Amino acid sequence: MNHFFAALVLIYRDGKILALQRSDNRSYGFPGGKINENELPEHAAMRECFEETGQVVFLYLPSAYAGLDDQGRVVKTFRGEIVAEGLALTPEEGSLVWLTPQEFLDGSFWKEYNLAALKHFGIVE
Repeated sequence: MNHFFAALVLIYRDGKILALQRSDNRSYGFPGGKINENELPEHAAMRECFEETGQVVFLYLPSAYAGLDDQGRVVKTFRGEIVAEGLALTPEEGSLVWLTPQEFLDGSFWKEYNLAALKHFGIVE
């Protein structure tokens, strides 16, 4: 059984973060989602990222960040790079936006987790 609740992908390019702006509360988050039973976190991250963004990503596996979300669930974030672009399969989840790290943090849910992930990957101090 996997002890991670969700797996996310941080895509950072040209000083901006690819964020999903949620349709329910308009806050920002990294693309990703819940991990299915018997699914590896890295597979879930790539699957969810593709479903939400249409982007096929390469993950930098050794440097993943794991931490607790605002409800105490263990979440794992991978740094990723887009290798093939496409259209999101589930656009009802929200819209995609490129944001500076500060814009992302100012409007993000799981703010403490996201800040820790950005620090882990050296994007903010």
